[in-house]
Amino acid sequence: MLAILLIMGFYTMIFHRFSMKSFGLFLLPSLLIIIGLLINITLNVFNDSALISYYWLLLPWTAILCVPILLKTGSLDPLQLWEHFYYFLLISVSLSLVEYLLVFFYSYPLRVAVFPQGSFLVGKFTLFHMMQDVSPNERFYASFGEPGSLAMYLLPAMAYAMYKKRYYALIVFLPAFYFTYSLGGTMSLVLMGCLLPIFLFTSKASKFIFIASILIGGFIAGAVIYEEFSFTYEERGNSAKTREDNFINTLLLLPEAAVNSPLGLDLALTTEKNENNKFYFGSNFTPGYAFITGGIFGFFGYCWILFVSVGISIKVLFFSKQDKIFKVIGVLILVLAPFIFQRMTVWESPIFALMFLPFLIQSIEKKQIQ
Repeated sequence: MLAILLIMGFYTMIFHRFSMKSFGLFLLPSLLIIIGLLINITLNVFNDSALISYYWLLLPWTAILCVPILLKTGSLDPLQLWEHFYYFLLISVSLSLVEYLLVFFYSYPLRVAVFPQGSFLVGKFTLFHMMQDVSPNERFYASFGEPGSLAMYLLPAMAYAMYKKRYYALIVFLPAFYFTYSLGGTMSLVLMGCLLPIFLFTSKASKFIFIASILIGGFIAGAVIYEEFSFTYEERGNSAKTREDNFINTLLLLPEAAVNSPLGLDLALTTEKNENNKFYFGSNFTPGYAFITGGIFGFFGYCWILFVSVGISIKVLFFSKQDKIFKVIGVLILVLAPFIFQRMTVWESPIFALMFLPFLIQSIEKKQIQ
């Protein structure tokens, strides 16, 4: 897949005539990230062939290079991909939620599985972090690696459901979101609840009711699960402080790291080995992790794309007239941006390239998605 995307991406760069706006705002920073990752990962692979798994980090950025030619040839239908994304989450989360309830109310049997991230109890459609007494943790994972990641991807699914007026989907998405006990996700949900109706609803009454419901529901949910959050963070090694440290370490160590290791840091397969490097910032602040894996090229390219994405979203929302779907994309980018302080985001996934980027490109080129 990586080889195919690289060939398509470089073919686009060499032979395809694209807008200079698209090149400067998205393709060039993606190319910087790709160069940074290729250099650093390849240098590390020469020392340890097992590190070849890091090449998967290139996939979302090579996908970005392919978007212009996919749009021009009509091979990419972002609205159809949004539809697939919505139904995938609706079906998979529904099945996972049923299994989740069966586990806690009817002692549904689970099997033990050990991953590099820890020991888990696994069902047919969901997994649970295993406690020391071999009982399942209460946080809802569904089929995602972390509850916070599930919460993050539920936000665009809920926004799309609102855009399509499929309010019945919230019967599934909101309980699933609640059971993730994601504090960052709850804050983003409240923010989305304040912004989305402003651009989605035409009736003032509808806007007021929706905003009030989200605010009240969000604050109640936050108050109810605050104690559970505190327990979960302590249980997992005070991860809240770890994330704060990752951000602070990036600010403090980045200048010296850029001078000593401009191409990026030595990579390892485990966190323990990575932490042996005094310049290792941690992986929970994504701009810092972009430097670790891709050096100066990766850091500047990543920050560039983040800045441009947020800037275009603000312009689309407040300073231009666009269809509602463009407004929804703009709201989602603002809502999802804070996740850079918590975990890998949609930007590090091909989902950004295939589902978000087409609308950003079309908005700067003053065209509409057909």
